Amino acid sequence: MPTLEVADGFEFNLLGWWRSHEEVYPVLSLIARDLLSIPASTVASEAAFSAGGRVVSEKRASLNPDTIQALICLKDWKLAEARQQDKEQDELRAEEEQNAKLARPEWMIALERANSNTEGVESIGD
Repeated sequence: MPTLEVADGFEFNLLGWWRSHEEVYPVLSLIARDLLSIPASTVASEAAFSAGGRVVSEKRASLNPDTIQALICLKDWKLAEARQQDKEQDELRAEEEQNAKLARPEWMIALERANSNTEGVESIGD
């Protein structure tokens, strides 16, 4: 593709250019979107620096940058795995509660209905 000349003072939208050439360069446009976009907050970058500070200490200051990156990625993957397991356990618990609710005897359902009909109603003696 020929070099694109842009006049001085002309505001060039680089992300817009990649969006318009997405069909020609599908993979590069995704990379450009990730690299050139401005993060909505600084939380992710602050978390990355905090994680890096925990990995690189005085005793581990001579670690290879690839090793540091691998350690941070492994920790992130481990946390993601734990979050996924928590989500699956929550879904399993919700399903078990629903099954238990459906398996209740009729007298229990009737008692719940009676209690829900009297909730919020003040008795005359109060």
